[in-house]
Amino acid sequence: MATTIEKLNSLVANYTDLKDYFEAQRPRWDDDVAAAEAAYAALSGNLKGVIRSLMDFTGTVDPDIANPTNLDGGTFNDIATLVDAAPYGAFIQAKLAADKTHVLTSLVSLAGKNLMILKEGEGFDPIFEPGSFVSSNQNQCYRFTNLMGGCLTLQNVDIRLPAKADPNLDWNVFYHVLVDSTTAASVDVRLMNCAFSGSDGAAIVTVNRGSIVNLSLWGTSFDGPIFGVTHVGGWGIAHIASQGLTLTNGALAQSGGTLGTDLLQN
Repeated sequence: MATTIEKLNSLVANYTDLKDYFEAQRPRWDDDVAAAEAAYAALSGNLKGVIRSLMDFTGTVDPDIANPTNLDGGTFNDIATLVDAAPYGAFIQAKLAADKTHVLTSLVSLAGKNLMILKEGEGFDPIFEPGSFVSSNQNQCYRFTNLMGGCLTLQNVDIRLPAKADPNLDWNVFYHVLVDSTTAASVDVRLMNCAFSGSDGAAIVTVNRGSIVNLSLWGTSFDGPIFGVTHVGGWGIAHIASQGLTLTNGALAQSGGTLGTDLLQN
């Protein structure tokens, strides 16, 4: 059995070992504190710049890249992945590789995000082609949705809405669109130097559930039995501003509505 003196000696030895350990770690902890203080000073001194860098999110979209980075300033295989990677509140630039077809195979929420889709590189304008699918025995387009506080702009893009996924079923007329306004009070869409084509009454955007649609068209062409905005009047209000809009093969800027009542159009 250990004597009292032996116990005291053991306690002293343990204390000495513990003290030596903490003394050895102290320089590392001091360095960690200094590094944290320096990082905080850098952040507080350039807070606006840091926020700005996070809010501007850019990516080049190329479906043929084998190993996309999926990071800000890098490469992505599709727009949906790019939008999902961007933080809430970001202004996103999706640069579509020219001379290529970019297929949309999912619904893309733009809640709190502003998205600009534009051409990257030389060659023909990129083709943006949403796919179609069946839900509740009706055809729908994969599309942009939930534009709550968000905005969609396309520049130098060839937009082609799809054929039915099931030719034996009807379209859901509210979802045969590039953008739906089901959940948003107000929707803002702008096309610049774009071509838009489709069939069966396809549209850029539809008014729905009392929404307000703002559609801006510049140097853009519509081809086929399609519309810029549908279901104007009864479902909500549309504002359509255009310059250099070309309508061919039955295309119209809007379907429904009464000018000066629930429709403003130049």
